[in-house]
This record gives sequence, C-alpha cells and structure tokens, in this order.
Amino acid sequence: MERISKAPIDILSKALQVDSLAAFKRLQANGINGISIERTATLEVIWTNNETNIMEVFDLITDN
Repeated sequence: MERISKAPIDILSKALQVDSLAAFKRLQANGINGISIERTATLEVIWTNNETNIMEVFDLITDN
C-alpha cells in the first residue's frame, strides 16, 4: 500500500487501468482539492491535504 500511496495519480491510473481524466473529475466532484491534470499529486498528498483517508481517495479513483 505504501508504493500505491506514493505513486502519482497518472501512473497509478495506468496501473489500475482507470481513465485518469475520469478519476480527476471524480476526485474534484467529491470535493478533493489540490490536484490538476497538468501537475499530478500522489494519493498521500491528496488525502493529507484534504483531511480524508487513502481508501476514500482510492475508491474515488477506481470508481468503487
């Protein structure tokens, strides 16, 4: 899980076979801030900056 948390979202989405644009849109639609398509963040940065947890962010990325 540590490797996943430190992976940039664009690389993680490729590994999970998830559309990165759709993942970004889901994150933003759910109030997750501090991300952009041009400058990707890691799961760790996203969850710590948004007072959430890794599983919530992971679920949004994978659309679960």
